[in-house]
Amino acid sequence: MIHNIQITIYRAYIDEEFVFIAKSEEEALERAKDSYWYDESPNGNLRIITEEKTVQVIKGELNNWSDNDKNPNYHVHWKCPKCNKEHQTDTSQVSPQSALWFCEVGTVEDIFYVKW
Repeated sequence: MIHNIQITIYRAYIDEEFVFIAKSEEEALERAKDSYWYDESPNGNLRIITEEKTVQVIKGELNNWSDNDKNPNYHVHWKCPKCNKEHQTDTSQVSPQSALWFCEVGTVEDIFYVKW
């Protein structure tokens, strides 16, 4: 069964180059601060554009690729409906249990809401 949701997507650009998508402005700012190219000055180089989009909800499965829990290496395995392949996307978050991700072989418009 295909399930879609309407969501606000936050597209982040650094120096006018598209770098990632996020589910909130706060998430976009946090991720931008991790970028080597991010400029925190008042006239900085980060631009966030919001867009309303209908995206498909995909079920993912969280796996720890590490052999111990002290140094976890989390990846979410999910089957992409665009290319019909399993993607294994790394994540540092066990919670929240969802993310916006692209098809690895698609375009920046092939966005999916993956829940695990």
